[in-house]
Amino acid sequence: MDKRISVVFVSVFLYMMLFFTEAYATSWVEFEPEEVHKRAEVIVVGQYDFTSKPEGSNSVFTSYEFNIQKVYKGDVPQKIRAGIDGYDVGWADEFQKDGGEFLLFLDKNKEFSYLTPVGGPNGMIQMLMGKYNTTMPKAKRIMRSFSKIKPKSLS
Repeated sequence: MDKRISVVFVSVFLYMMLFFTEAYATSWVEFEPEEVHKRAEVIVVGQYDFTSKPEGSNSVFTSYEFNIQKVYKGDVPQKIRAGIDGYDVGWADEFQKDGGEFLLFLDKNKEFSYLTPVGGPNGMIQMLMGKYNTTMPKAKRIMRSFSKIKPKSLS
């Protein structure tokens, strides 16, 4: 009798795991750098404020306040809410604690009340000591042409 109860319990547990487990891993389509630049409505450099209250964490993106140091495209205040893939928060926080910043290519998406990086990680370029911190050849191409653009004044 005890063996049958154990078998039933294990069967029910496995059934529940099979049908009621959500997968949260995200994968992104890789865009050409020129496409990321073209789609961006706002291009800024700054840091996420991970001490601010996160919003929208029930989707792929979670938004945090983003403190802007430079604006290259768009009209935005010095502080905005910007999305980040929830799985990127940990390493992004550590990167910023080590002095890193992000160059964000952001667009407006009707699903969210805040700006989100174009194509997730495609629209997030790491910067360290004012230099682009990337080894991806595609990203390096756009960074060379992008570096000629002068930032606008903050609004």
